[in-house]
Amino acid sequence: MTQEGENQSKFLALAEKGRHSWWRYLVTVLLAFAVQTLVVIIGAIILIATGFPPDKLMTAAQDPGQPILFFSTVGLSFAALLLGFVLGGAWLHKKPISDYLGAWSWSGFAAGFGAWLIVLLVDVAIGYVLHPDGFTFSGAGIIPAVAAVTCLSLAVQTFTEEFIFRGYITQGLLKLFKRPIPAAIISGLIFGAFHIPNGWFQAASATLLGIGLALIAIKTGNLAVGWGLHLINNVFGAVIVVSGGDVFKGAPGLIMQNTPDLNGLDLGVVAVALVIIVGVIYRRAAKTA
Repeated sequence: MTQEGENQSKFLALAEKGRHSWWRYLVTVLLAFAVQTLVVIIGAIILIATGFPPDKLMTAAQDPGQPILFFSTVGLSFAALLLGFVLGGAWLHKKPISDYLGAWSWSGFAAGFGAWLIVLLVDVAIGYVLHPDGFTFSGAGIIPAVAAVTCLSLAVQTFTEEFIFRGYITQGLLKLFKRPIPAAIISGLIFGAFHIPNGWFQAASATLLGIGLALIAIKTGNLAVGWGLHLINNVFGAVIVVSGGDVFKGAPGLIMQNTPDLNGLDLGVVAVALVIIVGVIYRRAAKTA
């Protein structure tokens, strides 16, 4: 058996481990959201107690234009959500965090990060050629402290989403369907549904990304490649090229992009890139079989 085949078999075996009664999934989700809500409320109370105006706190926590508080809130909120799912997995499913992460590989993380960075740069280059007046270069540059807080917070956010959607949910679906394709498709649809409030383009893009990342997680046997890809995707959109139609619009990035007419092109680039990346991973496995 090839290394990829062994990794997939191990990931499928990890999906089988633990307890899978339906109510355990429901209680884990409720627990995770309860922990998230509690931590966010405690954080808000602490800030208000130090003299921070409540109305400004609510506004800033939803405004990427105030990046320190906005991204700190994102990081804290997702860290609490991750804690809730880790606790639920351990207590209710009898599965430690390592069962959801799979056979971790930092080289895989670097590969996912680097491959998707190339995709993003190509996408921006095509967009600039087609619509140069839609790009504005920031003369102020990036403040190191702001960039550090943004990147750290997004590292927490993307890791949490990988753990939940490609770890917890995808393994649960694998246990149910016993086959990677339906598990990946449903996992991606769920991921996309959570992005509906961000608009149709974000939801469609997230659905494609979710399906691709689920297939990658299953085939590589871990969440490392997907986290690298997901992390650079979000950091790029919050620090390097900030789109006026993105959830991070208003964040102080190097380049501001306002090209809503290119949304279809961007979606096409995402789809083609994912097909190529997933195809390369699966073809490599077939060639070495």
